[in-house]
Amino acid sequence: MPIFDLFFLALGGLLLWFGADRLVEGASALARRVGISELVIGLTIVALGTSLPEFLVSFTAAVTGYSSISVANVVGSNIFNLGLILGGVAMLRPVMPERDIMRRDAPILVCCTTFILVCASVTGALPRWAGAVLTLTFAGYIAWLIIKSRMEFAAVNASLQTVLSSRTGSTLNSPVLPGEPDRTAAELPLWRALGGIAAGLIALTLGSRLVVNGATAIAAWLGVSEWLIGLTIVAGGTSLPELVTCVVASFKGRNEMMLGNLIGSDLFNFAGVLGITALLRPLSVDASALPNLALSVFTVLLILLLLRLRGRLGKAEGLLLLTFGLGRWVLDAFSTPPL
Repeated sequence: MPIFDLFFLALGGLLLWFGADRLVEGASALARRVGISELVIGLTIVALGTSLPEFLVSFTAAVTGYSSISVANVVGSNIFNLGLILGGVAMLRPVMPERDIMRRDAPILVCCTTFILVCASVTGALPRWAGAVLTLTFAGYIAWLIIKSRMEFAAVNASLQTVLSSRTGSTLNSPVLPGEPDRTAAELPLWRALGGIAAGLIALTLGSRLVVNGATAIAAWLGVSEWLIGLTIVAGGTSLPELVTCVVASFKGRNEMMLGNLIGSDLFNFAGVLGITALLRPLSVDASALPNLALSVFTVLLILLLLRLRGRLGKAEGLLLLTFGLGRWVLDAFSTPPL
Protein backbone atom coordinates (compact mmCIF):
# COMPACT_ATOMS: atom_id res chain seq x y z
CA MET A 1 0.00 0.00 0.00
CA PRO A 2 1.54 3.36 -1.04
CA ILE A 3 1.89 5.22 2.26
CA PHE A 4 2.56 8.61 0.68
CA ASP A 5 -0.57 8.33 -1.49
CA LEU A 6 -2.66 7.55 1.58
CA PHE A 7 -1.14 10.58 3.31
CA PHE A 8 -1.91 12.85 0.34
CA LEU A 9 -5.45 11.45 0.17
CA ALA A 10 -6.03 12.24 3.86
CA LEU A 11 -4.37 15.65 3.55
CA GLY A 12 -6.53 16.44 0.53
CA GLY A 13 -9.67 15.53 2.47
CA LEU A 14 -8.69 17.84 5.32
CA LEU A 15 -7.94 20.67 2.90
CA LEU A 16 -11.30 20.18 1.22
CA TRP A 17 -13.17 20.41 4.50
CA PHE A 18 -11.14 23.39 5.73
CA GLY A 19 -11.52 25.17 2.40
CA ALA A 20 -15.28 24.63 2.28
CA ASP A 21 -15.68 25.88 5.86
CA ARG A 22 -13.64 29.04 5.18
CA LEU A 23 -15.44 29.65 1.88
CA VAL A 24 -18.92 29.36 3.42
CA GLU A 25 -18.09 31.56 6.42
CA GLY A 26 -16.28 34.17 4.33
CA ALA A 27 -19.03 34.27 1.70
CA SER A 28 -21.71 34.62 4.38
CA ALA A 29 -19.85 37.51 6.01
CA LEU A 30 -19.26 39.17 2.63
CA ALA A 31 -22.94 38.91 1.74
CA ARG A 32 -23.98 40.75 4.87
CA ARG A 33 -21.18 43.32 4.71
CA VAL A 34 -21.91 44.46 1.14
CA GLY A 35 -25.70 44.10 1.33
CA ILE A 36 -26.20 41.09 -0.97
CA SER A 37 -28.18 37.98 -0.03
CA GLU A 38 -26.44 34.64 0.58
CA LEU A 39 -28.38 33.20 -2.38
CA VAL A 40 -26.75 35.72 -4.73
CA ILE A 41 -23.30 35.11 -3.21
CA GLY A 42 -23.87 31.38 -3.72
CA LEU A 43 -24.95 31.97 -7.32
CA THR A 44 -21.92 34.13 -8.07
CA ILE A 45 -18.70 34.05 -6.02
CA VAL A 46 -19.12 30.57 -4.49
CA ALA A 47 -20.42 29.02 -7.72
CA LEU A 48 -17.70 30.54 -9.90
CA GLY A 49 -15.00 29.61 -7.40
CA THR A 50 -16.03 25.98 -7.01
CA SER A 51 -16.48 25.65 -10.80
CA LEU A 52 -12.87 26.59 -11.58
CA PRO A 53 -11.78 22.93 -12.05
CA GLU A 54 -14.49 22.38 -14.68
CA PHE A 55 -13.59 25.66 -16.38
CA LEU A 56 -9.87 24.82 -16.55
CA VAL A 57 -10.49 21.28 -17.84
CA SER A 58 -13.05 22.37 -20.46
CA PHE A 59 -11.12 25.42 -21.67
CA THR A 60 -7.83 23.50 -21.95
CA ALA A 61 -9.55 20.64 -23.81
CA ALA A 62 -11.19 23.05 -26.27
CA VAL A 63 -8.02 25.05 -26.93
CA THR A 64 -6.02 21.88 -27.58
CA GLY A 65 -8.63 20.63 -30.05
CA TYR A 66 -10.59 18.19 -27.86
CA SER A 67 -13.93 19.99 -27.95
CA SER A 68 -15.88 16.77 -27.28
CA ILE A 69 -14.10 16.42 -23.93
CA SER A 70 -14.90 20.06 -23.17
CA VAL A 71 -18.64 19.59 -23.70
CA ALA A 72 -18.73 16.15 -22.04
CA ASN A 73 -16.97 17.48 -18.93
CA VAL A 74 -19.52 20.29 -18.49
CA VAL A 75 -22.56 18.07 -19.12
CA GLY A 76 -21.29 15.28 -16.88
CA SER A 77 -20.38 17.68 -14.09
CA ASN A 78 -23.82 19.31 -14.16
CA ILE A 79 -25.67 16.00 -13.93
CA PHE A 80 -23.28 15.01 -11.12
CA ASN A 81 -24.07 18.26 -9.27
CA LEU A 82 -27.86 18.04 -9.48
CA GLY A 83 -28.12 14.27 -9.24
CA LEU A 84 -25.48 12.94 -6.87
CA ILE A 85 -24.59 16.05 -4.84
CA LEU A 86 -28.06 17.57 -4.40
CA GLY A 87 -29.58 14.12 -3.92
CA GLY A 88 -26.98 13.16 -1.32
CA VAL A 89 -27.33 16.44 0.59
CA ALA A 90 -31.13 16.11 0.58
CA MET A 91 -30.82 12.66 2.15
CA LEU A 92 -28.73 14.16 4.97
CA ARG A 93 -30.87 17.25 5.60
CA PRO A 94 -34.08 18.52 3.95
CA VAL A 95 -33.48 21.17 1.31
CA MET A 96 -35.90 24.11 1.52
CA PRO A 97 -35.64 26.25 -1.64
CA GLU A 98 -36.05 29.99 -2.01
CA ARG A 99 -38.87 31.06 -4.33
CA ASP A 100 -36.34 32.82 -6.57
CA ILE A 101 -34.64 29.49 -7.25
CA MET A 102 -37.88 28.05 -8.69
CA ARG A 103 -39.15 31.17 -10.44
CA ARG A 104 -35.92 32.68 -11.76
CA ASP A 105 -32.65 30.74 -11.52
CA ALA A 106 -33.65 27.17 -12.39
CA PRO A 107 -35.79 28.27 -15.39
CA ILE A 108 -32.83 30.28 -16.75
CA LEU A 109 -30.67 27.15 -16.43
CA VAL A 110 -33.32 25.16 -18.35
CA CYS A 111 -33.39 27.82 -21.10
CA CYS A 112 -29.59 27.87 -21.46
CA THR A 113 -29.34 24.07 -21.53
CA THR A 114 -32.21 23.79 -24.03
CA PHE A 115 -30.59 26.44 -26.24
CA ILE A 116 -27.33 24.45 -26.31
CA LEU A 117 -29.23 21.20 -27.00
CA VAL A 118 -31.18 22.70 -29.91
CA CYS A 119 -28.13 24.45 -31.33
CA ALA A 120 -26.02 21.27 -31.14
CA SER A 121 -28.82 19.15 -32.62
CA VAL A 122 -29.33 21.47 -35.60
CA THR A 123 -25.75 22.53 -36.38
CA GLY A 124 -23.67 19.81 -34.70
CA ALA A 125 -21.63 22.53 -33.02
CA LEU A 126 -21.60 25.60 -30.80
CA PRO A 127 -20.54 28.41 -33.18
CA ARG A 128 -19.24 31.80 -32.11
CA TRP A 129 -22.64 33.48 -32.28
CA ALA A 130 -24.02 30.87 -29.85
CA GLY A 131 -21.05 31.47 -27.54
CA ALA A 132 -21.76 35.20 -27.68
CA VAL A 133 -25.44 34.65 -26.79
CA LEU A 134 -24.53 32.42 -23.82
CA THR A 135 -21.78 34.75 -22.56
CA LEU A 136 -23.97 37.86 -22.76
CA THR A 137 -26.83 36.00 -21.08
CA PHE A 138 -24.59 34.94 -18.21
CA ALA A 139 -23.03 38.39 -17.77
CA GLY A 140 -26.44 40.07 -17.84
CA TYR A 141 -27.84 37.54 -15.37
CA ILE A 142 -25.03 38.12 -12.87
CA ALA A 143 -25.28 41.92 -13.18
CA TRP A 144 -29.05 41.82 -12.73
CA LEU A 145 -28.73 39.54 -9.68
CA ILE A 146 -26.32 41.89 -7.92
CA ILE A 147 -28.25 45.09 -8.71
CA LYS A 148 -31.62 43.59 -7.73
CA SER A 149 -30.25 42.08 -4.53
CA ARG A 150 -28.65 45.35 -3.40
CA MET A 151 -31.87 47.25 -4.07
CA GLU A 152 -33.90 44.73 -2.05
CA PHE A 153 -31.37 44.75 0.78
CA ALA A 154 -31.33 48.54 0.89
CA ALA A 155 -35.15 48.70 1.04
CA VAL A 156 -35.39 46.06 3.79
CA ASN A 157 -32.68 47.62 5.95
CA ALA A 158 -34.04 51.15 5.52
CA SER A 159 -37.38 49.87 6.81
CA LEU A 160 -35.70 48.05 9.73
CA GLN A 161 -33.63 51.14 10.55
CA THR A 162 -36.79 53.25 10.73
CA VAL A 163 -38.60 50.77 13.00
CA LEU A 164 -35.59 50.21 15.28
CA SER A 165 -34.81 53.93 15.55
CA SER A 166 -38.41 54.82 16.44
CA ARG A 167 -38.53 52.16 19.17
CA THR A 168 -35.06 52.20 20.71
CA GLY A 169 -33.24 55.18 19.27
CA SER A 170 -30.46 52.90 17.96
CA THR A 171 -29.53 51.85 14.44
CA LEU A 172 -28.24 48.76 12.65
CA ASN A 173 -24.50 48.57 11.95
CA SER A 174 -24.66 45.93 9.20
CA PRO A 175 -27.27 44.66 6.73
CA VAL A 176 -29.65 42.07 8.16
CA LEU A 177 -32.08 39.88 6.28
CA PRO A 178 -35.59 39.75 7.76
CA GLY A 179 -36.16 36.62 9.81
CA GLU A 180 -32.45 35.80 9.86
CA PRO A 181 -30.60 35.72 13.20
CA ASP A 182 -27.50 37.78 13.70
CA ARG A 183 -24.36 35.72 13.19
CA THR A 184 -20.79 36.12 14.26
CA ALA A 185 -19.77 35.84 10.60
CA ALA A 186 -21.44 39.20 10.04
CA GLU A 187 -18.97 40.80 12.48
CA LEU A 188 -15.96 39.81 10.39
CA PRO A 189 -14.23 42.80 8.79
CA LEU A 190 -14.37 42.90 4.99
CA TRP A 191 -10.71 42.01 4.54
CA ARG A 192 -11.13 38.87 6.65
CA ALA A 193 -14.22 37.83 4.72
CA LEU A 194 -12.38 38.21 1.40
CA GLY A 195 -9.33 36.47 2.86
CA GLY A 196 -11.51 33.57 4.01
CA ILE A 197 -13.00 33.22 0.53
CA ALA A 198 -9.56 33.29 -1.11
CA ALA A 199 -8.09 30.80 1.40
CA GLY A 200 -11.12 28.54 0.97
CA LEU A 201 -10.86 28.46 -2.82
CA ILE A 202 -7.11 27.78 -2.70
CA ALA A 203 -7.58 24.98 -0.18
CA LEU A 204 -10.43 23.47 -2.23
CA THR A 205 -8.33 23.51 -5.39
CA LEU A 206 -5.28 21.94 -3.73
CA GLY A 207 -7.40 19.47 -1.77
CA SER A 208 -9.29 18.21 -4.83
CA ARG A 209 -6.01 17.76 -6.71
CA LEU A 210 -4.45 15.79 -3.83
CA VAL A 211 -7.54 13.60 -3.44
CA VAL A 212 -7.72 12.82 -7.17
CA ASN A 213 -3.99 12.08 -7.45
CA GLY A 214 -3.88 10.01 -4.27
CA ALA A 215 -7.03 8.03 -5.07
CA THR A 216 -5.86 7.42 -8.65
CA ALA A 217 -2.49 6.07 -7.49
CA ILE A 218 -4.11 3.80 -4.89
CA ALA A 219 -6.69 2.51 -7.38
CA ALA A 220 -3.96 1.77 -9.93
CA TRP A 221 -1.95 -0.03 -7.20
CA LEU A 222 -5.04 -2.15 -6.49
CA GLY A 223 -5.32 -3.08 -10.16
CA VAL A 224 -8.32 -0.92 -11.12
CA SER A 225 -8.42 -0.14 -14.87
CA GLU A 226 -7.54 3.32 -16.16
CA TRP A 227 -10.99 3.54 -17.79
CA LEU A 228 -12.80 3.00 -14.49
CA ILE A 229 -10.45 5.40 -12.71
CA GLY A 230 -11.16 8.08 -15.30
CA LEU A 231 -14.91 7.52 -15.17
CA THR A 232 -15.16 7.68 -11.37
CA ILE A 233 -12.26 9.35 -9.56
CA VAL A 234 -11.18 11.84 -12.21
CA ALA A 235 -14.71 12.67 -13.38
CA GLY A 236 -15.96 13.16 -9.83
CA GLY A 237 -12.80 14.99 -8.81
CA THR A 238 -13.73 18.20 -10.63
CA SER A 239 -16.98 18.30 -8.62
CA LEU A 240 -15.35 17.76 -5.22
CA PRO A 241 -15.34 21.51 -4.37
CA GLU A 242 -19.11 21.73 -4.98
CA LEU A 243 -19.72 18.51 -3.05
CA VAL A 244 -17.83 19.48 0.11
CA THR A 245 -19.00 23.11 0.01
CA CYS A 246 -22.65 22.01 -0.27
CA VAL A 247 -22.33 19.54 2.61
CA VAL A 248 -20.71 22.17 4.86
CA ALA A 249 -23.26 24.84 3.87
CA SER A 250 -26.14 22.44 4.53
CA PHE A 251 -24.90 21.51 8.02
CA LYS A 252 -24.40 25.20 8.79
CA GLY A 253 -28.03 25.83 7.88
CA ARG A 254 -27.24 27.92 4.80
CA ASN A 255 -29.57 26.30 2.28
CA GLU A 256 -29.67 29.44 0.14
CA MET A 257 -25.92 29.34 -0.41
CA MET A 258 -25.93 25.57 -0.98
CA LEU A 259 -28.65 25.67 -3.66
CA GLY A 260 -27.18 28.85 -5.12
CA ASN A 261 -23.81 27.12 -5.42
CA LEU A 262 -25.24 24.18 -7.37
CA ILE A 263 -27.55 26.16 -9.66
CA GLY A 264 -24.91 28.87 -10.13
CA SER A 265 -22.18 26.31 -10.89
CA ASP A 266 -24.34 24.67 -13.55
CA LEU A 267 -25.25 28.04 -15.05
CA PHE A 268 -21.59 29.05 -15.07
CA ASN A 269 -20.63 25.74 -16.70
CA PHE A 270 -23.21 25.95 -19.49
CA ALA A 271 -23.44 29.70 -20.13
CA GLY A 272 -20.03 30.84 -18.87
CA VAL A 273 -17.60 28.00 -19.62
CA LEU A 274 -19.15 26.79 -22.89
CA GLY A 275 -20.12 30.34 -23.88
CA ILE A 276 -16.67 31.86 -23.42
CA THR A 277 -14.95 28.81 -24.92
CA ALA A 278 -17.21 28.77 -28.01
CA LEU A 279 -16.75 32.52 -28.39
CA LEU A 280 -12.97 32.04 -28.58
CA ARG A 281 -13.03 28.74 -30.49
CA PRO A 282 -16.20 27.17 -31.96
CA LEU A 283 -16.95 23.79 -30.41
CA SER A 284 -17.99 20.71 -32.37
CA VAL A 285 -20.56 18.63 -30.48
CA ASP A 286 -20.59 14.89 -31.08
CA ALA A 287 -24.00 13.28 -31.53
CA SER A 288 -23.26 11.03 -28.54
CA ALA A 289 -23.40 14.11 -26.27
CA LEU A 290 -27.02 14.93 -27.19
CA PRO A 291 -28.69 12.34 -24.91
CA ASN A 292 -26.75 13.63 -21.90
CA LEU A 293 -27.65 17.22 -22.82
CA ALA A 294 -31.29 16.15 -22.86
CA LEU A 295 -30.74 14.46 -19.48
CA SER A 296 -29.43 17.76 -18.09
CA VAL A 297 -32.67 19.49 -19.08
CA PHE A 298 -34.71 16.61 -17.66
CA THR A 299 -32.80 16.71 -14.35
CA VAL A 300 -33.59 20.38 -13.74
CA LEU A 301 -37.24 19.87 -14.74
CA LEU A 302 -37.46 16.88 -12.39
CA ILE A 303 -36.11 18.94 -9.48
CA LEU A 304 -38.58 21.75 -10.23
CA LEU A 305 -41.44 19.23 -10.34
CA LEU A 306 -40.42 17.66 -7.02
CA LEU A 307 -40.15 21.09 -5.39
CA ARG A 308 -43.52 22.13 -6.81
CA LEU A 309 -45.23 18.98 -5.55
CA ARG A 310 -43.54 18.64 -2.14
CA GLY A 311 -42.21 22.13 -1.43
CA ARG A 312 -38.83 20.70 -0.40
CA LEU A 313 -36.34 17.94 -1.15
CA GLY A 314 -36.34 15.30 1.60
CA LYS A 315 -34.93 11.80 1.91
CA ALA A 316 -37.30 10.27 -0.68
CA GLU A 317 -36.60 12.97 -3.26
CA GLY A 318 -32.88 12.83 -2.48
CA LEU A 319 -32.86 9.06 -3.01
CA LEU A 320 -34.61 9.51 -6.36
CA LEU A 321 -32.05 12.10 -7.54
CA LEU A 322 -29.17 10.01 -6.19
CA THR A 323 -30.44 6.89 -7.98
CA PHE A 324 -30.90 8.88 -11.18
CA GLY A 325 -27.35 10.27 -11.00
CA LEU A 326 -25.79 6.89 -10.22
CA GLY A 327 -27.84 5.23 -12.95
CA ARG A 328 -26.57 7.68 -15.52
CA TRP A 329 -22.99 7.11 -14.33
CA VAL A 330 -23.32 3.30 -14.58
CA LEU A 331 -24.99 3.61 -18.00
CA ASP A 332 -22.07 5.67 -19.28
CA ALA A 333 -19.64 3.09 -17.91
CA PHE A 334 -21.23 0.23 -19.85
CA SER A 335 -22.27 2.13 -23.00
CA THR A 336 -18.98 3.88 -23.75
CA PRO A 337 -16.08 1.54 -24.46
CA PRO A 338 -12.62 2.43 -23.15
CA LEU A 339 -10.25 3.88 -25.72
